Amino acid sequence: MVTKKKTITQLKYRVTTTAQDILDGIEGCQNASRCMERIANVRALQEQFDVMPHESKVRIDAGHIQFCLRGYRWKGETPKVPRRALIDFDRIIRQSRRKLSRVELERLLLENIKPHIYTVTAIRGGKIKEFSRERKNQINAARRARYAAGERPKRYTLRQRVIGFR
Repeated sequence: MVTKKKTITQLKYRVTTTAQDILDGIEGCQNASRCMERIANVRALQEQFDVMPHESKVRIDAGHIQFCLRGYRWKGETPKVPRRALIDFDRIIRQSRRKLSRVELERLLLENIKPHIYTVTAIRGGKIKEFSRERKNQINAARRARYAAGERPKRYTLRQRVIGFR
């Protein structure tokens, strides 16, 4: 048996999801990049760590929050409060699709999903390595070949964001 020591670097930051973030999430209810929690996380990273919007790529679902910061990948579990908010948001959007006007939908969302504050604890992962031009060309050629063969690119759907969570 071999015993090893490993240093784990953690990062903690506070996120405030406002009512405006919830309403902005309606605009992107079919687009995970316009998710209310993602908008709030990007803003928190920008304010607390002085990063530009294009430098902090954030992906959030009901299980994990993943982002890039200062040349590293970071990953943390989604706290209970935003997880419940994501699930409730998606449930309300799914149930009220094409049945409610925009004003009624906004009212319903703000009644059920309150603005909230939570803390994210993320663990630093691997260092981000730049692809060489040859590798980028290889990836693009393979993508074009798959597309020519009739295979469509896989898309991240909102169902995948909350599937298996309650």
